[in-house]
Amino acid sequence: MFVTIIITIQLEEIISEINERNLRKKNVIFFNVGEQSSTLSKDDRINKERSDISEIVNTICPEIHTDNISFHRLGKFNANSNKPRPIKITFPNQDPVHKLIKNASKLKQNNTFKKVSIVFDRTPKQTSYYQELKQQLADREERGEQNLKIKYVQGMPKIVSLNQ
Repeated sequence: MFVTIIITIQLEEIISEINERNLRKKNVIFFNVGEQSSTLSKDDRINKERSDISEIVNTICPEIHTDNISFHRLGKFNANSNKPRPIKITFPNQDPVHKLIKNASKLKQNNTFKKVSIVFDRTPKQTSYYQELKQQLADREERGEQNLKIKYVQGMPKIVSLNQ
């Protein structure tokens, strides 16, 4: 009976993680997008951020429409901080997410957006796993292994050799 309870709890955790990942599939997070001062009205700030998001998306993939997205800043506003809060953007489906991530390097060629970065909206478990993988990669490179990188294989990040 005790084993059954443990297995049930583990299954519930797995199902919860899968559900959370499915909810996040349609999201991306933009970092380093300038944040408007609090002196603007809320509507003006929202309109400016929508315009910035549209311009960034258009720079990467002009075919992606931003008419039916939703977005919000993550974290609490801090007037003393000069670091902008990330923006979580939700699309109607996951197709634009993959196109944006795949082509995000185009931002580096644009002087206005070269500091902007785009990442998948990961669950805490995904983030933890990715951090562990980055540490493994650093350890392997420190031991002298070369031409390694983290690549997504069938949706999972893996350390792969560039020589393959």
